[in-house]
Amino acid sequence: MKQGDGHAIFTAECSHSFHFHCISSNVKHGNQLCPVCRAKWKEIPFLAPTLDPLPGRASAPEPSVFDDDESLDLQPASSERSSGNKNVAGHNPAKTVEIKTYPEVSAASCSNSYDNFTVLVHIKAASTVARLNPRGNQAILPQPSQTPRAPVDLVTVLDISGSMAGTKLALLKRAMGFVIQNLGSNDRLSVIAFSSTARRLFPLRRMSDTGRQHALQAVNSLVANGGTNIAEGLRKGAKVMEDRREKNPVASIILLSDGQDTYTVSGNGGNQSQPNYQLLLPLSIHGGDNAGFQIPVHAFGFWR
Repeated sequence: MKQGDGHAIFTAECSHSFHFHCISSNVKHGNQLCPVCRAKWKEIPFLAPTLDPLPGRASAPEPSVFDDDESLDLQPASSERSSGNKNVAGHNPAKTVEIKTYPEVSAASCSNSYDNFTVLVHIKAASTVARLNPRGNQAILPQPSQTPRAPVDLVTVLDISGSMAGTKLALLKRAMGFVIQNLGSNDRLSVIAFSSTARRLFPLRRMSDTGRQHALQAVNSLVANGGTNIAEGLRKGAKVMEDRREKNPVASIILLSDGQDTYTVSGNGGNQSQPNYQLLLPLSIHGGDNAGFQIPVHAFGFWR
């Protein structure tokens, strides 16, 4: 879309352009054909996954409990042997932690004594299953890193309020593309988008080739509008983590936003000189030592 004579311009995949408000009204009444060449459009106005339902069309209700996460589907030990690893009988590499030591010197004389002796210890968590060699190059998605590591459950909370329109939304999509393309098939991702309200785009899903394609399509289709309700986005992200049936060894929530919550946090009025950003976090995360929910939240800001 671009600006033309004060009106937004929509250019369809058939290369014909129209005033956005004209063609969106046409689409709203059920016409998905180009008025010029009669080509059937796949990408049309108002079909992006905005948080507000289309006029006359109810949005699909979200489940009350987010226990529809995709099964971890861990491969049995036989698949580990088929990848070329020779394991000792009865030894489960999924439970093995790799430890390497690097002493200050490789050897010390027995006639010398040391009060201090420095040793560097490198500890690395093993992956749940061994990575298989890639079957071939992907035309669109690069293969994830082949370095074994512990699989992760990741929930990204994305700000698509009106202030994110333009460059910042494009940067958000690029950042999400990097995250999605570097997750492996044993990692799971769920995406929460928020503006004035928050909506889960899809449940925790394994980032197989199909899962990554689905995630990229969902993220690339986002449009910016509305206010900035960060607290609602984080509450929904925490609920995804709390309600999941299965759990990967590592879990984290990532918040991508460009500004301050306009619904919960306010530094104006009262005796509060500084905004209390802790109010944005659900009680399950900051409710004290007895909360029993220790999922970290990492925030990244977008600025002009």
